[in-house]
Amino acid sequence: YSLANEKKVSSTSLTLDNADFLLSIGLPEKAEKLLGAACRVDIADASLQLRWSQVSQRMEAAGMKPSLSSTSILRQALRNIPMHDRSSYLMVLTELMNQVMITGPPSKALDEELKALFQKMLLVAQGSEFSVRLEGKNEASEHAEQNLASTFLSYFRYTVLNNNLAARSIYISVLYHSNYGKKCSGMSTGEIQSMKLFFDACIQYEMTNKPGTSKEKKSHKQQLLKLYDSAVSFFSSAQSDSRWRKVVDGYRKQLQREKHSL
Repeated sequence: YSLANEKKVSSTSLTLDNADFLLSIGLPEKAEKLLGAACRVDIADASLQLRWSQVSQRMEAAGMKPSLSSTSILRQALRNIPMHDRSSYLMVLTELMNQVMITGPPSKALDEELKALFQKMLLVAQGSEFSVRLEGKNEASEHAEQNLASTFLSYFRYTVLNNNLAARSIYISVLYHSNYGKKCSGMSTGEIQSMKLFFDACIQYEMTNKPGTSKEKKSHKQQLLKLYDSAVSFFSSAQSDSRWRKVVDGYRKQLQREKHSL
């Protein structure tokens, strides 16, 4: 690594390997400094930015003070990575959303930031491949594949737990106002599984938030029927896999049961 530095030889993979080496010998401050310097040179490299954020987060958890907080690194990266570079942009975006959700107690500022990030995610996901990969950039890393459905699920659960009335608007946006929740095409198995959890969480939310008046009950039932119908449609697009046929059958039974309930 010293020789490469002397000869001014550098690359993303070399920097990441060097940082991992420094971490393995107990020098996180040097690893963070190395990654920070590399990120300032290549401001649009998502692999470097994500690794820098990860090391910064590890230092924060250990009571150490990095040069920048993990969320600050990701916010800065999101400003520098062009939106048309969908894979890189979505990788940073999903990581930032997850970081913000665990930053601290909910606040109006955090809620507004999450709402804006969520809207950006839906916008960038339109028409892109849903299983997001950084091709040719350290594919063995934990950031090589991003599960957008998992992030949507985390955001929905975060909103429900904090008694935010916007919970319903989240699944409406994902399932009805975007192409993302229409079909399984292009999704990895893990992402489809996360969508199953997302549908179930939305249905459970509606089941446990039953209204009082007859007019509200009618509207509530329509919401549930629409959810079941959307789930049937979504997983029907993956029925070539026998696992999802059973899921479709299950949602169909629930749909019929709800239709005939009082």
